[in-house]
Amino acid sequence: MTAQTCFADIFDLLRNEPAVDYRKASRMLREIEMPADLRVAMMGNMTLDLLIPCLRVAAASVGQVAEFQAAPFGQHMQHLHDEALASFRPDILLLALSPDVMRPDGFARFQAMTVEERQALRDGIIAEIEEWMAAAISRTAATLMIANFPSPRSAGGLADLASEYGEQEFYLDLNHALIRTVRGQPRALILDVAAAAARVGTRQAIDARLQHLAKLSWTQPMIREVGQAFAHAVVGSRGLARKCLVLDLDNTLWGGVVGEDGPHGVHIGPGDMVGEAFHSFQLRVRALKERGILLALCSKNNPADVEEIFRERGDMPLKLSDMAATAVGWQPKHEGLEQIARTLNIGLDALVFLDDNPAEIAAVRAHLPQVQSVLLPAEPAYYVDALDELPWFEKGRLTAEDSGKAEQYAIAVRRDALKVERDPEDYLRLLEMRAVIREADSADLLRLHQLFAKTNQFNLTAKRLGLGEIEALLQDDAHQVGVAELRDKFGNLGTVALYVLRRNGHVLTIDHLMMSCRAMGRGLEDALMNDIKQRFLAMDDVPLIQGLYVPTPKNSVVSGFYEQQGFERAPQTGCLAYRLGRTDVRLKPCNMIKVENE
Repeated sequence: MTAQTCFADIFDLLRNEPAVDYRKASRMLREIEMPADLRVAMMGNMTLDLLIPCLRVAAASVGQVAEFQAAPFGQHMQHLHDEALASFRPDILLLALSPDVMRPDGFARFQAMTVEERQALRDGIIAEIEEWMAAAISRTAATLMIANFPSPRSAGGLADLASEYGEQEFYLDLNHALIRTVRGQPRALILDVAAAAARVGTRQAIDARLQHLAKLSWTQPMIREVGQAFAHAVVGSRGLARKCLVLDLDNTLWGGVVGEDGPHGVHIGPGDMVGEAFHSFQLRVRALKERGILLALCSKNNPADVEEIFRERGDMPLKLSDMAATAVGWQPKHEGLEQIARTLNIGLDALVFLDDNPAEIAAVRAHLPQVQSVLLPAEPAYYVDALDELPWFEKGRLTAEDSGKAEQYAIAVRRDALKVERDPEDYLRLLEMRAVIREADSADLLRLHQLFAKTNQFNLTAKRLGLGEIEALLQDDAHQVGVAELRDKFGNLGTVALYVLRRNGHVLTIDHLMMSCRAMGRGLEDALMNDIKQRFLAMDDVPLIQGLYVPTPKNSVVSGFYEQQGFERAPQTGCLAYRLGRTDVRLKPCNMIKVENE
């Protein structure tokens, strides 16, 4: 069994079996031999060891082999200073606290407290979390994942909701305060335990006997939901979101078959139960586009019928113009998905495919295991839930590039029209490109993380860095981080490239150099390298610059990059190294781009 197949089987297991046997899933994991690519340190005032099997399986469901370390009970502050944590080098620090264990005396007399005392209790809990966050940020490069607080059944009964700052309002306000605290730290996000408890229901989520017995009151259904929330948070924090949602049409975006029922015979829109279900689903899909996820269509259908329904049914939330690519015809769907990936210049592993037909899903999985293929439930009313449960579109935070993603690909279509039957140099000249190359700062942190997480083709070393590692580079005087922004006559492509230079004695090393696929082939790589060479020449006491190339199955396009830039091959263990002396530096012309330096 391959790792990819095992991960896909685990994803299906978690999605389709409400009472998952995590031991069964763990046995599936043991069939693959892979080093851990995610290290999670857990700490809090609960018996967190009990969560590890579930969280390990949840991580595997999104393609991550996870290793865990749990701090002793209640030692969440002390463990930050433990040498065992430093040697573990966690990617994620997970903090899970129970407020009544943090402040037992306060909650014991909660009903007798004044409003001011309750607010002081809230502030004390948040202050302790802020203290923990500050220490964790200073001592590790990890992303902080902080669990919020499920609201318990109130001891005040119905009157609590009519009381000023009652227990229900207290927990709502406590979670709001936590949101505000976490929002201010780019390396932190919330693990939404409160939403998990709400989905399960308080009576089914919490068992007081378990609290007394094991110091963890969460039931198995609750632990399962926390695991699902953890999978979503891992995707968001690690930059694992897929780029494109590909949709079938008949009985996926509307009820019925447009080729048989006609554009006004299919079910979509208010007025009947089925039509309203598909209308709600289209609204949810459109919301993904607004979060920066590309949309595409892959359907066995007559293209004219599809164009007609989008033209005639103006009441549908989705428009044909919302689609970054389409593959409508009678070819097998795996061929359509390959066509979509080529059109968008993205990998097959960036696609999620939804279809209502189990045979089609099985065929795509057999031909294209890289695509995350998901069978929709039999009942259209549950399509929205099925989409919400997919972790593949989670982003910890949205950037300007995310909000303009769909427009960027629409503009790319107009660029391609300009390219038709033109000489490449003539095409580049007509684009009227302008680039700004500048030093990166803290405002670039999230976009830098996206580039590290998503750039595969033009990526010289293919190393993934977390937010904390990038933040450390920005603050380290031994490193220089540069970024390139690009625009042309059609619009702004945003921040599309980065480099990281490291000075070590009398040698300057290019540790990282990467560029988004949508900027490839424009000459920006020459402008970027010219900027690096000029920085090198400005260092009078540095006679040598070296670059590293680590071959991967996806970055062969840059295998000859350093030779093209005038470097010569040098012996190096584990990767390919290239060197350039200052007397051999030559800037490459890139006349098609007007470069501005800041």
